[in-house]
Amino acid sequence: MKLILLTYVNRSGSTYLAHLLDQYQDVLAFPESDILVDYFLTKPGKEFTLSERIFKDLLIEFSHDYKFRAWNLKDDEFIGLKEARNHFEAFIFILKVYRDKMKPGASILLFKSERIIHLISQIPVDFFGKYNIHIMAIIRDCRAVYHSQKMTPIPESSKRMSGNPIETAIKWNSFINRVLRVPSLILIKYEDLIQDQKKIIKSIIKKLDIAEVQNQIGSETLYDRLLDSHKTIHQNILKSPQLNSTVKWTDHLKPFEIHIINKYARKGLLYMNLSSIQTTNTLKFLSYEVFCIFKYSFVKGFRSVKNYFVFRVRKISST
Repeated sequence: MKLILLTYVNRSGSTYLAHLLDQYQDVLAFPESDILVDYFLTKPGKEFTLSERIFKDLLIEFSHDYKFRAWNLKDDEFIGLKEARNHFEAFIFILKVYRDKMKPGASILLFKSERIIHLISQIPVDFFGKYNIHIMAIIRDCRAVYHSQKMTPIPESSKRMSGNPIETAIKWNSFINRVLRVPSLILIKYEDLIQDQKKIIKSIIKKLDIAEVQNQIGSETLYDRLLDSHKTIHQNILKSPQLNSTVKWTDHLKPFEIHIINKYARKGLLYMNLSSIQTTNTLKFLSYEVFCIFKYSFVKGFRSVKNYFVFRVRKISST
């Protein structure tokens, strides 16, 4: 068995890539889940014991993660967690339970999450060989990422994924810096995938030794397994590669938005050999930049306070 951990910045084409690989009989791509990341991958080497209380708490946490509804697992299917010795083994067990229900023949499991890039260092070195772990990342022009985030609502909400180019640029640039420090990482550029899908997928298949046998016509796809609210924002993965998706941002982003992203994501954009990385320091642009910085700092501080209180409330309610 191989485990692919796919990491990305939101709206970079990760679901599209996972959907393409899931079309092979050897590969199963999983729906996303926050609880599996928060509970099991934050401290993967930590000892795990499935007591009655922990089992009860886990079921509560699973019910709080709306993304996990797509997995459609029943409470009694988690009983086997008692055999897990650490958090990572518990994580693998849940993946296998889902695999055995959806695609029993799959020997390559693909799990994706934005946060994986921050958690790689937490995985004990010997786990990579023991569990045959491969890290994959997909990157996309930050300006195209921001445009997509700006236009896309968060599932289960009417709020857009981003309205602040500084927030997206800082997060994206940090992601690129982290990705470049991960040894043996399989790096996919979204633009390359769109320009020559067959070539890129073939290179991945070769690197991971995936059998070139595709699913039978009519087989369930990753898209079919998504929640309806997620299908809405991922409809394009069912279409042929859209070449204009790599440059659509040029017609829709405002000049000062492009200026900010070029400035705050410059290092990553240069690494991707992207053109038009210019900034304009006019008073109007600088005023908008100050506004975005203030908004970013305020929102970041608010989120920290909110996350702290949510953590405390959950901790108190579980005692």
